[in-house]
Amino acid sequence: FIESALYNVDKVVHLAAIVGEPACDKDENLAEEVNVKGTLNVLKACKKNNVKHLHFMSTASSYGVQDDSIIANENTPVNPISFYAKTKLDMEQAILNSTSKNFYVTIFRPSTVHGMSTRMRFDLIVNTMSKHCFLDKKLSLFGLTLWRPIFWVGDAGRAINIVINSDEELVRNEIFNCGNNTENYQIKDIGEIVASQFNDVKITYDSSFRDARSYKVDFSKFENIGFKI
Repeated sequence: FIESALYNVDKVVHLAAIVGEPACDKDENLAEEVNVKGTLNVLKACKKNNVKHLHFMSTASSYGVQDDSIIANENTPVNPISFYAKTKLDMEQAILNSTSKNFYVTIFRPSTVHGMSTRMRFDLIVNTMSKHCFLDKKLSLFGLTLWRPIFWVGDAGRAINIVINSDEELVRNEIFNCGNNTENYQIKDIGEIVASQFNDVKITYDSSFRDARSYKVDFSKFENIGFKI
């Protein structure tokens, strides 16, 4: 099916995956089938059909645990602490290793997206906070000082469009952090911004919890080829 879908196609954007830590942890075998074997199937079909350009969506959670004084750029050592991030990093390497004179790739490490979609995802930080504010009129915040980069899903679509329409020399075999430098937030701040959009939301704060993931990300490289949120 994938080989037939990619027939006579010159550019492919590969988004399909079991996405996020909870979903991958629930069934690691399924995550392996989709994120690894499925991606290798797409890669094989690209090569067989002489596709020119493959654009792969990885994840900024590859940076895992970082010193809060560090803003991770594309050259910062990755530190994946989840099975999800590991599947994405394994495929980054496989994809980069497959390049040739006639086949180039671009890889995104995107921020955590938020916003409306046809099938809403409520495992994303802004979306789940919005759900609790709307339905429960209360929001429990924990991991208050942990850092997360966030990103509106519409801007993610615009970012893909820029890569697909960029000159080859700008994006050939490049990795880009995908997001914006102004959108690195601590979880406490994200919660308070979300709650401010609703009436009469009670916020509680738990300073004892510390999730392992905390990372700030530098998006300057992508902004330098013309992307703005």
